[in-house]
Amino acid sequence: MLAKLAAEHLKILLVEDNPADVLMMKEALAIGYPGHHLYVANDGEEAISFLQRKEKFADTHRPDIIILDLKLPKIDGHSVLRAIKGHAETQSIPVVVLTSSNAPVDLTMSFKLKADAFVTKPFGLSKLVADLKIIDWLVKQPNSPAR
Repeated sequence: MLAKLAAEHLKILLVEDNPADVLMMKEALAIGYPGHHLYVANDGEEAISFLQRKEKFADTHRPDIIILDLKLPKIDGHSVLRAIKGHAETQSIPVVVLTSSNAPVDLTMSFKLKADAFVTKPFGLSKLVADLKIIDWLVKQPNSPAR
């Protein structure tokens, strides 16, 4: 687990449209990363607006890590990932793709678009907490904004 100080300052953007999955993520992150700050975008368009700090997101902080669902309304997850990794200001932010799809094409496309990790739903709370330990490794990478 990250040092307590780092976990308290960790800024996470969760891009997820399913309220039940948002709740489970909140619980898992509270266990694994107490004191973190969680932002939630409910669709792909809102995620891109958040990252570009448009309108209501003008005063938000750049996230240290993004947890991204693939099946999103308005703009799908792969398009959001393409936008993140294709922009100089956001390309170094680690992205964990979180999806209910176990289709090889989704996995392949996610890594082709430079996702940093891939976690498959459905999951139980304890499995999700364990799967999210990848955050520890990702935020310690040399190009990570959390360093």
